[in-house]
Amino acid sequence: MEGDNVALLIDWENIKICATEKLNAPPDIILLKKVARKYGRLTVARAYANWAD
Repeated sequence: MEGDNVALLIDWENIKICATEKLNAPPDIILLKKVARKYGRLTVARAYANWAD
């Protein structure tokens, strides 16, 4: 997989809820990026949420 590009797109609201409820901790963005890099070169990392709330 070397040379492959990877995009990490995060539904931040849902991952935050799940991590908080299941793991009793906030999401670890560094860990998420580390796992994504196992699949190739991370070229995009975006989090999507309703930031107005």
